[in-house]
Amino acid sequence: MLLEGEGHSVVTASEAENAFIIAKNEVPDLVLLDVVLPGQTGLELCKILKTQTNTWFIPVIMFTCLDRKKDQELMSEAGSDGFIIKPFDHEELTTIIKEHLDRSKNDLFSRQLNIKHEKIRGRKILVEFDSLTPYTRLITQFVVECIAHEEQVVIMTKPGSIIRDTFEDTKYVEVLDSPTHPMLSSITKDHPRGPLNIIYDNLTDLALSTDAISTYKFAREALRLLSDNRITAIFLINPLAHDPKEANSIRSLFNNRIYYGKEGLSQIQIS
Repeated sequence: MLLEGEGHSVVTASEAENAFIIAKNEVPDLVLLDVVLPGQTGLELCKILKTQTNTWFIPVIMFTCLDRKKDQELMSEAGSDGFIIKPFDHEELTTIIKEHLDRSKNDLFSRQLNIKHEKIRGRKILVEFDSLTPYTRLITQFVVECIAHEEQVVIMTKPGSIIRDTFEDTKYVEVLDSPTHPMLSSITKDHPRGPLNIIYDNLTDLALSTDAISTYKFAREALRLLSDNRITAIFLINPLAHDPKEANSIRSLFNNRIYYGKEGLSQIQIS
């Protein structure tokens, strides 16, 4: 009730097993976890959450009655992002929640890759997606993170696409029609300073409208044009819509690749 009064959406669980199922299905922005739970302990649940593909990046704040250094070490070893000693007051709780929620929401994309935002800068990432999943959620996380760091975002897509519908009226995001190579050069010239983030949606549409060889050549030339280390670029592709050999040829161009499927983000390769 206290947290809902602060405007938060809250889902509760009284046992570790139910809590894990909820966290896996809902992927909350934050988990508040008591050390003492029926069945599995909070420490055991925290360890599980921090080893699962689609929950490890969720911040976990633990509640405990114990203020011993050893107990704090155990919570840290379990993967806890922070802890609160009971009893605590309203202000202390809301402060730590706000701190971790701000950090979680702003840097959720990089947290899932297990690197800091600054380490993403300059990378060219191939994002493979299952079209039956809400993959735009991942792109939204990337855009939110870039905006939070006051970085420029340019999205190149086609009219009527899901990506365009999602970001068309988003403040601080420039949405353009799918580009040609000269247009890519123009974008970099129009944004000559500071970190620049470019999202290309998507190579699959290009392949369907032209051919696999043209798509490969486009991607190769685009990577050359966007080689500046201040430019981060994401290229989307639906591998199931391609011949396996065609998909592999495009993959071979990228040192950084991730896959968004039914289980969320997986197959992360960030070099």
